Amino acid sequence: MEISRLERVPLREVWHGEEKDFTPWLEENIELLSEALGIPLSVVEREKRAGAFEADTLAESNSDPVVI
Repeated sequence: MEISRLERVPLREVWHGEEKDFTPWLEENIELLSEALGIPLSVVEREKRAGAFEADTLAESNSDPVVI
């Protein structure tokens, strides 16, 4: 097992583009966000239109029907 220090890095070094890099990663790893928030989440839709905007990830949980 390797142990190392956490290091702050600019987000753009990890995810170059939000829509093509971060949003798909978040969808594939929604359980990490679920664990961090302490609520069960499941992805319903990605890039959901919301009026003049798009929600990156539309999810749902047991307690809330819609989580953006």
